[in-house]
Amino acid sequence: MGRYQDHPQRNRDQHQGRAQGEVTPPAATGCGHWAADYLVGSADDRGRGLGPEMLDAVTRLTFTERPDAPYVLVAVVAANRRSWRALEKAGFRIVGSGDAEPDNPVDLPLHHVLRRDRLPGE
Repeated sequence: MGRYQDHPQRNRDQHQGRAQGEVTPPAATGCGHWAADYLVGSADDRGRGLGPEMLDAVTRLTFTERPDAPYVLVAVVAANRRSWRALEKAGFRIVGSGDAEPDNPVDLPLHHVLRRDRLPGE
């Protein structure tokens, strides 16, 4: 998923009048791939299942808008366990690990690559 601040369009998940998270809809990267990004806001909103819900929704949207896409791949910093666990809860599985340039320079280079295959009917 691409860098959040680089995406011009963002959707906010509103609950009780305040934003709890944001999902960037799938967008073309210019290299034949599509990218999306997500963020769960305050610490009070973490650990409540919002991340997996948002990830599932954006993945289903990707499959709807891109009927030729057989799967979705996501690279996430391996040290960010909460992020890759949210992806697993949304149906992704780790298919590889390796070093990649992190979006945030304070992050370590080790990333997990997770994949969710299109299910019949998606």
